[in-house]
Amino acid sequence: MLLGTRLSVLSVYIHLSYILQVATKTNNSAGDGTTTAIVLAREVFRAGLLSISYGACPASLKRGMDKTVKEFIRILKEKSFAVKGKDDTKASMSVGNDVFFGDLIAETINKIGRDGVISIGSSSSSETSVLIEEGMKIDKGYMSPHFIMNKDKSGGV
Repeated sequence: MLLGTRLSVLSVYIHLSYILQVATKTNNSAGDGTTTAIVLAREVFRAGLLSISYGACPASLKRGMDKTVKEFIRILKEKSFAVKGKDDTKASMSVGNDVFFGDLIAETINKIGRDGVISIGSSSSSETSVLIEEGMKIDKGYMSPHFIMNKDKSGGV
């Protein structure tokens, strides 16, 4: 195998492992936004390699990215505000500016509170509805053997 081919394969592997790491960290910290993170990471990677190929210093690029991230976080914190009620919720923006679904999501957030979880699923009917469940639901099995209190019956209670 030619050295150039090996370097090309290694470059693709490094790129993919970098993208996977970005997606995993985004999912672990935010729970959503992995597609956006992947697109941004790919563009940062591509632009960085292009800059280096034109003679930019990799260490200077890294310092510049670090400064940019700090400034971006500062601006986000400056512009952010706590969501207190329906009037503060901009839910219709996340559903293509559909006011009906935006209001439905905003009302659901008001009902479940800030720490609640919203799951959206498909239905065979044409009706849109909201189902609020109290407590926690584990689909099947135990997430950890430490949940089993009665080892004879393998039960949680």
